Amino acid sequence: MPVPPADEIRRIIERSYELWNADDKDGWIAHWKSVTPGEHTLEDPIGTPPKRGWDILGEVWDRTAKDRLYIKVKQIIVCANEGVAVCDNEGTVKGRHVLVESVDLYRFGEDGSTHTRSFWQIPEGLPYGKWSRETRAD
Repeated sequence: MPVPPADEIRRIIERSYELWNADDKDGWIAHWKSVTPGEHTLEDPIGTPPKRGWDILGEVWDRTAKDRLYIKVKQIIVCANEGVAVCDNEGTVKGRHVLVESVDLYRFGEDGSTHTRSFWQIPEGLPYGKWSRETRAD
């Protein structure tokens, strides 16, 4: 399977954030399955155990549902088979306003795989952060 061209990688990344912000879990997972017929791997954030497979994407969604941070994409840059998105992740967690800056890197493989690496610092008290630090799926 050829790597998507740059304009398609940009569209894939933009669509993922649109579906996330629309609270469309089924659409979000279906989107990734349609553009990544191979394996999907996630490091969220960098330094936590890698998570692999479609079931883990559903768990990522479920773990953030109550305390979902909505994502404002500030910039997307695509080079070759990789795209990076610079984002603000904002919402309310346990009654407290949270703003987390992130840089999300997407690498598309010729085998139909996608590897996502998210650079952000886990705020104290964010329930997803504890789960992400402790969960390994591979």
